[in-house]
Amino acid sequence: MESAPLPLAVVVTTDGFRGVVDSEVLPLAEQPAVAVRFEHGERLIIPVNFLDPQQDGTYVLNMNFAEVHTRWQEVPSRTETLTIPVTEERLVRQKRKVETGRVRVTKRVSTHVEQVDQPLVQETVHVERVVVNRPVDEPVPARHEGDTLIIPVFEETLVVRKQLVLKEELRVTRRRTESHRPQQVTLRREEVSVERLPSRAQQATDLEQPDV
Repeated sequence: MESAPLPLAVVVTTDGFRGVVDSEVLPLAEQPAVAVRFEHGERLIIPVNFLDPQQDGTYVLNMNFAEVHTRWQEVPSRTETLTIPVTEERLVRQKRKVETGRVRVTKRVSTHVEQVDQPLVQETVHVERVVVNRPVDEPVPARHEGDTLIIPVFEETLVVRKQLVLKEELRVTRRRTESHRPQQVTLRREEVSVERLPSRAQQATDLEQPDV
């Protein structure tokens, strides 16, 4: 008893072109590629993993006929050696940088005026001449009386005999006074504010969202 012939598998492109898979290569799941004869007479070798099975038994080829004809060559004869492309999917790992946010740093310089009251010390000298006119046998050295420096001033006078006379003394007193001279001094101070900005991806998402 002869077995019943297998049904022909129909392949349909996205632009409606139909083709039939050679019956001798069924079932398709066991083949890496199959020969499909389209309604215009072209016979092309198509990898099975490009055929998407449907519930009605047909297979959808997710490209138009022009792309199919350009990608896979026509088979002129069944007796010739066929070159069947074997493809596989591989996982490619890639990393990319995603901007999650931006930070804007603003520095502002402000000025303010402060009152400066710093005491200043100033010394003055008061010179007082005191007449003495007292004869001395030898020069008298300078001396201090408190804050006053006493400097002797001598001269020689002509008498019956030459005699050293203390003519006068200079009383030099150092006085210390303190005065306040307020001044205005300008000081600078920096203030920094940090503002967090959304990323470019977030800005694009906000622009795509419609206003409610």
